[in-house]
Amino acid sequence: MSADDVSKGIQAAKADTGSNAKKSVDFLNSFGTNWNLNGDALRQGLKDSKVDAHGVDQKVDSVSRTGDKVTVQLNKGINFLIYKTKTTITFDVGTKNGRPALVNIQGVEHFVGYGYKPKTDYGPD
Repeated sequence: MSADDVSKGIQAAKADTGSNAKKSVDFLNSFGTNWNLNGDALRQGLKDSKVDAHGVDQKVDSVSRTGDKVTVQLNKGINFLIYKTKTTITFDVGTKNGRPALVNIQGVEHFVGYGYKPKTDYGPD
């Protein structure tokens, strides 16, 4: 997958008026169900689309999808505000309560109360 593919997907997501979870699902679905994106192409696509990922993109080695399963491979875990990750994050592109969502998330935790707890889904908003 190329930086141009990423840029086109980002432009479509920016125009989407749905929830952030729906935008995420639509963005991932726009590439199909079998693809591999290297970190350099991701970073160039973000740059071309004038998206500031606050340096988080620098930690991405690759993002791939086979069927509904997406795998994000990082060169270093992320600790950003109330979230932290492992170096491998996986999730399924699916639905929750009949609405678009990222489900079965592994490798992401968020701060709740007095500690970190697994973040297992994203959406619906």
